[in-house]
Amino acid sequence: MTAQAVAYGKRGGLRLAASEDVMTSTLARIIREHREQWPEVHLDLLEMPAIVQVRALQRGRIDLGLTRA
Repeated sequence: MTAQAVAYGKRGGLRLAASEDVMTSTLARIIREHREQWPEVHLDLLEMPAIVQVRALQRGRIDLGLTRA
């Protein structure tokens, strides 16, 4: 059951990077709602410029990057 929960994203960890320009109250609300809906998913949020996010994604250091175009 645990492997299935991880596979479906209901348990485990998510490393999320966001550039300064997307660190808004909307992002805070989304993160809060995520934690309420999936309390067994540990979320690491890092502030990181877009170019650094690209390198971190390529190296497997983060799972998702958020930035504005």
